Amino acid sequence: MKRQKSTQEELLGMMSTILIPQEYLKDFDVANIEDHPSEWIIDLFEKETRIPKELVGKEVILDGFCNPISLMSNAFSLKKIYLQLHRRRWKGIGSNKDYTNEYDLHLPGMKTTKEFSAFLKEIDR
Repeated sequence: MKRQKSTQEELLGMMSTILIPQEYLKDFDVANIEDHPSEWIIDLFEKETRIPKELVGKEVILDGFCNPISLMSNAFSLKKIYLQLHRRRWKGIGSNKDYTNEYDLHLPGMKTTKEFSAFLKEIDR
């Protein structure tokens, strides 16, 4: 049986699911990957469709981004992988009040993904 060859886009999509937990890809898009000698930094930007529930059905505008959250995700080939998460700020048109979405991205006090935290706890036993 002949295997069908994957497209470049499909391969990149599969690779992102290996490096980034699916939970994050539901709400964030990969925007950039930086390769440094001891780490990779993957920039994830909140999807424009993730309008806060307080503003659903209203006319809204993007109002920049919150400070990014940096979480360690994995370590492959002795290189750390950091996810740099950029959440959007939103405003209703004619309003000065900012709104953002809150996500359960990491355990309190930990700067790692929940999956990586669980892995570290497991090997600590």
